[in-house]
Formats: sequence, C-alpha cells, structure tokens
Amino acid sequence: MSAVQCFERSEIKYLLTREQYGFFTDRAAAELMPDEYPKCSIRSLYFDTPDYLLITRSCEQPEYKEKIRLRAYSDVTPQSAVFAELKKKYDSVVYKRRTSLSEENAVKWLEGKKHFRGTQIEREIDSFAEHYKTLRPAALVFCDRLSFVARSNPDLRITFDMNVKGRLHDLSLTRPVYGEELCPGRIIMEIKAPGAVPVWLAKILSEGKIYKTGFSKYGTLYLKSFGAARNKRENDNVCNF
Repeated sequence: MSAVQCFERSEIKYLLTREQYGFFTDRAAAELMPDEYPKCSIRSLYFDTPDYLLITRSCEQPEYKEKIRLRAYSDVTPQSAVFAELKKKYDSVVYKRRTSLSEENAVKWLEGKKHFRGTQIEREIDSFAEHYKTLRPAALVFCDRLSFVARSNPDLRITFDMNVKGRLHDLSLTRPVYGEELCPGRIIMEIKAPGAVPVWLAKILSEGKIYKTGFSKYGTLYLKSFGAARNKRENDNVCNF
C-alpha cells in the first residue's frame, strides 16, 4: 500500500443505496480512474481503554477527537507488516500519522509493552499509548474497498466500502473475517480531499440527492453492541469519525 506516512485532508462520508452507487459511478466514470491499489480487503483493529473512553468521546461529537488502530490489507500472521495509525480530527480536518511494523510488535506497542521512539511519528504514537496507559484491542472491523482518484487531481480520492462487518470479540488481525453487518444494503462512500470538492463532483452529488452523513464503523459497532443509550446524543444511531 501507499508509503505516505502523514495525511492532512477533509474526509466526507456518504451512505449510498445500491441505486445511488450506480448513479454516482456511472456519472463520475469519465472523471475518475482506479487508484494505485484499486481493490483491497481491509482489516482494522481499534484500540481503546477498558471503559471505551475513546469511542465514547467520539460519539459525543466533540470539536476534537482521536483514535488509534492497526490496519492491514490482506491476510495477517504475527510477522506480517501492518500499519499503526493515529488519527485525529479537528474542525472537520483529519490528521493521520502511520508507520509500518510487524503485527506482533504493533500489538505490544499499543498495549504499552514495547516502545519505538525513532521517528517523529513513532514518538507521537508512543506518547498517545503512554497517555492512555490501558489501551487494548477493542473492536475489529472488516470491509472490501474500491478506490479511485480524480484524473484531474490525484490528491482527490474516492473510496467505496462494501460488506462492512465487525465484532468486539476474537480481537486479532490474524483471525478469520466474520462479524455483524454494520450497514446492510448500503455502501460507504468517502471523499478524501485536500480542499473543496470540484464543481463536477458537487454537481453529481446534488443531482443524485447524495448527502453527507456522519458514520463511524467502530462507533456503529459499539452502539449496536451496547445500545443507543450509551450515546449521549438523542435520536442518533451512529457516530462520526
């Protein structure tokens, strides 16, 4: 996957019906081309405190939020390379730092049993883990992703996540893919852009009546498992980021 280690961009999510997905991909076909890695199966292992402090805060929709996870794009063994990713969001802008290491060392690192202080990114992640002290695997999420970039601007990236499922047990990237469906019948589209979306894209979204929504895979899994009563915002069944 991409060797880029730092990201700063807006990330806008949409929950599409199959009909909206067909409309969008048909209308946008001339403007998009496959990304460097156009198809992949993503496995994301989220870390949190025993009382789910990170995801609870995220569901409260604060101006600033943060999360940490391990991510892989294929089957994993303890020796496989995975990404440790620290993701922060402030004022609708997402900042992501990531570095690659073995699954075995990555788990020990985020659990506070091992330290890596070589690069700036490693120091940031190390500091995050030390701050929360009790991080442990909390949720495992899977999806199949299609990725595209704009022909006129490769920094504009659009992804489609399908077959989204997750679980709060059997928490290892090395374990098989299975879990509860998180958005049955829907496809998660995400527009990742360094600035405002271009006119052609805004026009397609408007014509297709495709509106942005707050959706978090980990947050949705958490609320499905523990009940919407755990969410302090009334009348909302998902949380963003």
